[in-house]
Amino acid sequence: TLVSTGMKCKLAPGTYLELSVRSSTPLKYWIMLANGVGIIDADYYNNESNEGHMWVALQNEGEKEFTVEKGNGYAQGVFAKFLTVDDEEIIDKKRTGGFGSTNKKEKRD
Repeated sequence: TLVSTGMKCKLAPGTYLELSVRSSTPLKYWIMLANGVGIIDADYYNNESNEGHMWVALQNEGEKEFTVEKGNGYAQGVFAKFLTVDDEEIIDKKRTGGFGSTNKKEKRD
């Protein structure tokens, strides 16, 4: 399920935010990130769809029902720089979607 973090983050060009579960989360609760690791790009901040509000996709791998409790830390973020290849094509267009919108095709009438 998607869990709201209640946060958004403005990133400098050439950086990203990597989200992962805290190291004790799978051991204590059998909860993991559904996508293994979450990557927040700099253009995610203040987009039209959700203003850059961050979510984490948690998946219960255990046999017991699990309730996410407000204020408990299940995930954490690490800021990192990234490099590009020499011939990378930079697409300079405004992001219009939120969670899961990378490479999403625009709807046609």
